[in-house]
Amino acid sequence: MNARKKKPGYIPPSQPDPNDAATGVMEPVPFPDYVTEISENIVPEGLYFVDAEDVDPCLCVGDCFAHCCRNADTAFYCTPDICRLDTLCSDAPRTHPGLRIYNTRRLGLGEYEAMREGQPEEAMKQNSGYTMLLNEKTRRGNFVYIEALTAGSNARFFQHSCRPNVEFVEMQNRVQVKVLCRMISTVDAGAQITVSYGNEIWFRCACDQCWKEHA
Repeated sequence: MNARKKKPGYIPPSQPDPNDAATGVMEPVPFPDYVTEISENIVPEGLYFVDAEDVDPCLCVGDCFAHCCRNADTAFYCTPDICRLDTLCSDAPRTHPGLRIYNTRRLGLGEYEAMREGQPEEAMKQNSGYTMLLNEKTRRGNFVYIEALTAGSNARFFQHSCRPNVEFVEMQNRVQVKVLCRMISTVDAGAQITVSYGNEIWFRCACDQCWKEHA
């Protein structure tokens, strides 16, 4: 996943023009047709989370940052009802319009081989790489997983890195629970967006340093 490519006017003469096909620079690809693109959660019928009650409106002004929003401190994401900036603060869920999906030519569109030699079939199914366990349980105390095998947003294609620039954060507003992507470091246009999937990864890490170490 990459942000927008730098405009040609900002590229130093010593660097290749990203619009020149002869350079072999990656090109963005459309959202794959085998995954349904969604912008809101698809919640199965009968699944309800405990109501987190109301919170006071945020006090954000101007170009705020998530760590400055008091609602973010309480793991609440902002909606028009509780956002002083009408959901323009950094604690309000939204999709950055500059995000693009790229085929990295190293691992495809963020998909990893989930099989190990000798691994039982049951474990292969569980290690699909598309599920995430939520901390918040349902009213009945059941565990809930996010499953992104056949549907998801651009975040479905975030690849793993030992030095990520994004983190997944679980946040709530009343009975709605979301997993949002929060930037944890500054990136330039054209940078790949990566996230850490933790220590229990079932694939070979392909971040630049690990890839070179295992080359």
